[in-house]
Amino acid sequence: MILHRIRFVVVICFLHCAGCSVSQKSDAIPQAPSESYRSLVAFLRLRGITVGERNGDLLLPANAQCERALIDYLQMLSVTLRVIDENINSVDTIADATGANNPYRSRRVVLDSSGSWVVMTDDHPLPKRYDPAHPLADKDGYVLKTDVFLAVEKVKRTEAQLKCRTAARSLFEFETGLAESQSKPKPPTLIEVRF
Repeated sequence: MILHRIRFVVVICFLHCAGCSVSQKSDAIPQAPSESYRSLVAFLRLRGITVGERNGDLLLPANAQCERALIDYLQMLSVTLRVIDENINSVDTIADATGANNPYRSRRVVLDSSGSWVVMTDDHPLPKRYDPAHPLADKDGYVLKTDVFLAVEKVKRTEAQLKCRTAARSLFEFETGLAESQSKPKPPTLIEVRF
């Protein structure tokens, strides 16, 4: 029970920090699954979780593996938001600590086929700008620029925040359903996560 309360507090704190909120489902207009919903389902399936659906809601197995996958997904999104913020904060960084023209390279979180993630630095060629008067220009007058594009990073951040909201809500509903099912004489094998 204490562990359940701790997880609940972590989720609420994460929602507050990410600028998200847990809202109630609207029954007024049925909607197609969002990108956030599809992303969550894809991640769970990568982790080997059997995901069922009923009336647009998820049916998740009531086990520790599913709970761990939901927590991992939320942690991955937290790392994704931090990486995006680093990219945004480094949008104008074109010199390294020594003062050489070595621009910041954008980073991103990448999933492998097992659902594990890693932070990778993009290694494609950096864009150049012709500015022979710039103190960091090379012998041909070009200055390497960072490969971070502010508008793209802001869109990525908004998408990650929406996915965060979906993941936190799903984990909250899963934990609530798990706690309720443990008090029953014959606990259900599936927990419904409403969307």
